[in-house]
Amino acid sequence: MIFPLEPNTERITTNPNRNIENNEDRLSDLPDSILHHILSLLDTKQAFQTSILSTRWKNLPKHLSTLRLSSTVFYSFDSFMKSVSRILSHRDDLTSLHTLDLYNRHTHYFDFVDPDIFKSIVNCAEPFSALSKLNTLIIRQFRVLDAQTLCISNTTLVNFTMETYYDYKDIRKLELFTPSLTNFSFTGTPNLILSVSHPCSITHLYVNAEDIVGFVKEDSAVLLSWLLELANIKSLTVSSNTLQVLRLLYLYMCGSLVACISLFISKFFLKCRTVHISFNRFSIVPDFFKVKLTSLCNLESLQVEMKPLTPGLYKILSFRKFKKTRAGIRLKKDKFIPYGVVEFLLQNSPLAKINIIDNDD
Repeated sequence: MIFPLEPNTERITTNPNRNIENNEDRLSDLPDSILHHILSLLDTKQAFQTSILSTRWKNLPKHLSTLRLSSTVFYSFDSFMKSVSRILSHRDDLTSLHTLDLYNRHTHYFDFVDPDIFKSIVNCAEPFSALSKLNTLIIRQFRVLDAQTLCISNTTLVNFTMETYYDYKDIRKLELFTPSLTNFSFTGTPNLILSVSHPCSITHLYVNAEDIVGFVKEDSAVLLSWLLELANIKSLTVSSNTLQVLRLLYLYMCGSLVACISLFISKFFLKCRTVHISFNRFSIVPDFFKVKLTSLCNLESLQVEMKPLTPGLYKILSFRKFKKTRAGIRLKKDKFIPYGVVEFLLQNSPLAKINIIDNDD
């Protein structure tokens, strides 16, 4: 990170044969574009503080196309609001905003969250539709107040990354009206009913299921419904824990799989696609290999990221293994690809390439 030198700061050259004191401020001679890039790496509050260095720096922060606001540099919500107001009042309105990065380190507190602001956002039917140049959207550990549906509508969005867990379980449904969206990445608890505009443009899907605690049946059903909804996927990357969640759907549910999924989905007024199933209805463990998918017909590659079991999955699997064999498993070391799940995903694309990723190798 490069910072403007304070007056009378001693500069020593890297040449050991020359030890010359130099008070010249060469950083200020750089072009505006480079200085803007340097300032964009800082928190916006810190970037605006550089305006007091000299007349050269006075107007530079006003033309930043990147705004980064973090709760770590504010001691209260009032200070946050005052700083934001000051920043926006001094910013040049003619400068396009390319990146807006809001980070709240203490998400379980509401010190930096104004409910009225959130309500005004939620009440918008399409809060992202006005961003005509939006290309990438990243949402992590968020809450939506007074609503159970998060609607993302944008014609230019290409990359969408979402991270949400049980602690942020305010919403129940995710609606995507994004005709240009090709990459969808999800990490967390797969407990959101997914609805996408058709024809679906998503071709690359990443799912890393985490924080699986007490609703394994529901999460498994929802995760399978995603694969049915996103029918045109060409590249699928999943964690080994995600495969475990899919497998648990069949270990826990007996009877009709369609009925299980439909019952859960119907609570949120969604229609479930038809899935053809053939297994012994009286079996406690349905036949995994007789379930016929109607999607993943265009799959070209399947990647599996090997990850240690999450605490929730460890608790479930260790109990089942101990009950069956009286042997335990190691939470921190053991990694599993459940038997039959990869074949299940590839049943309509048997020629797809398979790649196993293990960062510990």
